Amino acid sequence: MTEADAPQSGRVFDEAGAAVHLSVPARTLKSWRYAGTGPAFHRMGRLIRYTEREIDEFIGATRVEPSPQPPWPRAR
Repeated sequence: MTEADAPQSGRVFDEAGAAVHLSVPARTLKSWRYAGTGPAFHRMGRLIRYTEREIDEFIGATRVEPSPQPPWPRAR
């Protein structure tokens, strides 16, 4: 069993709870699942569940460090 497969402590959210935790509409989570771009989730029959750890890992993976200069030329 790998660390990713190991039981995880912490809270487990349904779709609505995960959406609140992420501050996004539940419809956004559905879109992310369909596109394969959102946080990892667990499917148990028709139920979708998200662990707090996986949501937090998703948030960390989307972090963007600000650059010292803008990536575009300044307007004159």
